[in-house]
Amino acid sequence: MSENNYYALLDKPTPQNLEANRRGSLTLEQRRALEGAIKEQQAWIFLLATVFLSVAGYMIFFLWQVEGEDGRLSLTSIVAIGLVTIGSVSLLLFVSGGETYFFIFSRDEIENGQVESVIGKVVWLRGRYRTVSDSRKLRSLYRRALPPPGDYRFYCLSRSGLVIMAEELGFASAWQASDLFLEALAGANHFSMADLESNHQGSLSVRQELRLFGYVSWLGALTLLCIGICVWAVQSQRIGANLVLYVLLSILGLILLLRISWSVIRIFIDIWNGKVEHTDGLVTRHIHHARNTLYYTYQINNLKFPVSRSAYNALIEGRQYRVYFAPRSKRLVAIEPLGLRVEQQRTPVSRP
Repeated sequence: MSENNYYALLDKPTPQNLEANRRGSLTLEQRRALEGAIKEQQAWIFLLATVFLSVAGYMIFFLWQVEGEDGRLSLTSIVAIGLVTIGSVSLLLFVSGGETYFFIFSRDEIENGQVESVIGKVVWLRGRYRTVSDSRKLRSLYRRALPPPGDYRFYCLSRSGLVIMAEELGFASAWQASDLFLEALAGANHFSMADLESNHQGSLSVRQELRLFGYVSWLGALTLLCIGICVWAVQSQRIGANLVLYVLLSILGLILLLRISWSVIRIFIDIWNGKVEHTDGLVTRHIHHARNTLYYTYQINNLKFPVSRSAYNALIEGRQYRVYFAPRSKRLVAIEPLGLRVEQQRTPVSRP
């Protein structure tokens, strides 16, 4: 959450909270937010502990074998003992309130209420945005949104380094922040600045054409695998005399083959033409649940582009973007931010 030129990572970005952090202390609202974060972490730990203990109990009850043929512990026993240990430790941490391990911060640190000011940056690192500083190690809660890339004065808990507030520094220009943001988008969506220059000219780069060809090759391998499984099932008489099952399998195979073939043809047309199109506007990111899997998309102007989880993490919503895509297959090849955030109307806050 943001307000003017500062961002709160746990609660509301109020001037009162910022002033208190500048003085080196927590406000009552921030203490409550931190208590809520502890409860959220405890819930996750309890869930993990339950899963580990359930799996371990199943393995011990149904598959227990203390010693193998050579007199050593069997693999099943080793795995079961390991899961029991992990689950027990996790459960102990939940009961004890996370005062010893695993938790980023503890209730003692909240009661002390000491806040430290650290100069650092928000950078793209290992698939998501992270807070870094040369003076000390900083932490941020997983799944909590960080501010856009750039230089900041971070306000963090003095012992754990958990960042609770970030204030933009005056010497970090908007263009510098945009450059850092563009680098993050490029790394997550697998394009380079040279690729983007080609897209500015309305054409695919050689590297982007090779990536599209690689995707086609993957689709072709999937098609051959499906055909091979069907042929093997028929020849080995796995289906037997069940004519209905044979017909259904043939229809599903044909539908899958036609769908993949049409996708392959469209991508080949894009590679042959070597052109790109673009659209401008607000981009939103979405998580979709399909049976037992998740997939991620960017959506803009009634267009939907499948992306990786890393690309999902790299996008900051509320900005204007230009999205470059292959016109036939509608495959995203590059994306760049246009100007500053739409909602950003800054009123400078007095600095110490």
